[in-house]
Amino acid sequence: MISVQNLLQQLSGNKIYLILILFFAVSCGGTKDTVRKQPTRTAKTKASTNTRPGSMKRPKRVGTKVDTINWTEKDPIDVRDKSSEEMNPLDELSPVHKKRSYNVTTFIPFDTRKMEGMQIADKSHPSSAYIHYYAGLKMGLAQLEDEGVNMKVKIKDSETGSYTDKLKSSLNSDDVLIMGTTDLKQIKEAARLAKIKEVSVISPIKATISINDNPYYLQLVPNANDHYYKMVEHATKRYDSKQIIIVGRNGDSRDQTRIKNFQKYNREINGSGASSLHEYYINPDSLLNGVFAFNNIFLQGKESVFIFPNRTSKDENYLRSCLRRLNVEKGFNKVIAYVMPIALNSDIISFDYYYNLNMRVVKSTYVDDTDYRVQQFKRDFFATFNTLPMDEALEAYDMIRFVGRSLDKHGTNFQFKTPQDDGDYLQTNFDINQKIPVTYKGGKEYPPIQYFVNRNLEILEFDGSKFTPSK
Repeated sequence: MISVQNLLQQLSGNKIYLILILFFAVSCGGTKDTVRKQPTRTAKTKASTNTRPGSMKRPKRVGTKVDTINWTEKDPIDVRDKSSEEMNPLDELSPVHKKRSYNVTTFIPFDTRKMEGMQIADKSHPSSAYIHYYAGLKMGLAQLEDEGVNMKVKIKDSETGSYTDKLKSSLNSDDVLIMGTTDLKQIKEAARLAKIKEVSVISPIKATISINDNPYYLQLVPNANDHYYKMVEHATKRYDSKQIIIVGRNGDSRDQTRIKNFQKYNREINGSGASSLHEYYINPDSLLNGVFAFNNIFLQGKESVFIFPNRTSKDENYLRSCLRRLNVEKGFNKVIAYVMPIALNSDIISFDYYYNLNMRVVKSTYVDDTDYRVQQFKRDFFATFNTLPMDEALEAYDMIRFVGRSLDKHGTNFQFKTPQDDGDYLQTNFDINQKIPVTYKGGKEYPPIQYFVNRNLEILEFDGSKFTPSK
């Protein structure tokens, strides 16, 4: 039975009333037995790598536009091409312990001071996404209860009061897991303090590679370079290297670094002797004033495959200009454009480009609205809250079910078991991998783990009416 002080009471007018206390307890499972804490152990494990593909468009945020992922420029870590014989994700030395019940704290940036009287159906409110996230979490816990998972989740508002005090209170309790917020400073603080206690921290929404040397940190969102690797892997398996063109801005050091990484991934995937991918540095002025921006580089009789690594809202205007000129200059030549998720999230990139440029989008999430499970979730959500769910509700629903099932199956610090799960999730699958330094050359029994990350990614293709996973 779930016992919860409800944040989402369906009253007349569909008002949301928030109980302004330090946390809200959500219990999943019937027994209240306690288990003595296991002795502290040093985390050691053998590295494990598994690659499994998996993953629609997020609702537009209101207010200031923010990127869902905190994209990074560096690529100090890698998980690829390690010998599977060296790697044992079930290593008995890893600090994984089974318990009868699991206490978890989830931080959500509600900012309850600003939410009095808001309505869940009002999706223009800045906090609406987090209310839907909480609602999806509640529905996920209800399913976990039906599955017999025994866990208790405390919900804490990360925006009111002292975040540090709330965090320390959780770490000094019998919590076995902390789930972070959307604030990277808070996530880093949680990861730093939790490592001392050997308590795992999960970042379910934000991605960063600035947390290193911390095997107790699990990130459920792939990094930028994981997206780039997936682009190269997908393109080189389908097209000759002579057809593939990586596009960057002339004189832009960031683009030069990204393109070097693309070439490195090409060699990792296809061998050290693989032919280099074609590089094309465009003059940004030519996008606006030039007769040609791409100087007739299109191949005759076969596809020209363009890769655009631009990924944040700062690159939005540039990417739109590139796609516009590409669409005009290609003529009757067939082109394929690989792009990052910003192309789907953008308000200024024309829908026509999806079809005309045979767009391929690399994404960690994908919602099939024709799937009966998705339709059933939406019906259940509407029946409960009298409004249709935002994507955040599906994200939380998947996330909490994965976490609960992993705790139930493996125990605390379950990331050391590098679980893979492509079960009945609605918008993503889970392919947990260890990140180890690119400088690691082997030879040690236990390679240093930087952190764990979900590397599930999908390439979406436009079929004329919608994006679907590439086959």
